[in-house]
Amino acid sequence: MGDQRRSLKPCGSPAFAQKDPAMAETPTKPFLIAKDENGQIRLTVRETRRNSQGYPWVVRTLVEQSFASTAAARAFATAEYGAKPGEFASR
Repeated sequence: MGDQRRSLKPCGSPAFAQKDPAMAETPTKPFLIAKDENGQIRLTVRETRRNSQGYPWVVRTLVEQSFASTAAARAFATAEYGAKPGEFASR
């Protein structure tokens, strides 16, 4: 039986290091402007980070202040965080 054993060969990189091709990599816009359950306009700042395998995870921080309009929320994000056009989402 000792002569009939198969030798195992390494298969390259480990399975956990390979990315799943089915996983979408849609970039998350860093600023979300949305109404809360009370109807007030709120700003959420989002930061995308990567774990050790390269998968994204998003940290969301809700700004305590509410705003009278989306334009006011955009102006606040531009002044406080240096937001640029195209970095805002509404969903």
